[in-house]
Amino acid sequence: MILSATTRSPSQRVLDIGECLKSQITGFVVRIYPNEISELGGTTNSNAKDLRERGFNSFRHIELSKPLREELRNDKAVRQKLSTCLQSISTTD
Repeated sequence: MILSATTRSPSQRVLDIGECLKSQITGFVVRIYPNEISELGGTTNSNAKDLRERGFNSFRHIELSKPLREELRNDKAVRQKLSTCLQSISTTD
């Protein structure tokens, strides 16, 4: 999994979500763009760009490997862990 704010530096929220995911989604690698990986950060995402121009700075980009997508599809507990991490962190950047 690659987690990004679609910017050249991650927000504290992205870092916090990443730490939660790393502790909860076991058996899969979680990387934070650009600190831990230099590709697939969604920096050219047109939706994120449009939202930033409108003042919305909370867009998150998540790349999921096929095995993780399959795990999420088949395992409710893993889906709940993902959901909990995405919802539990403060919404303020």
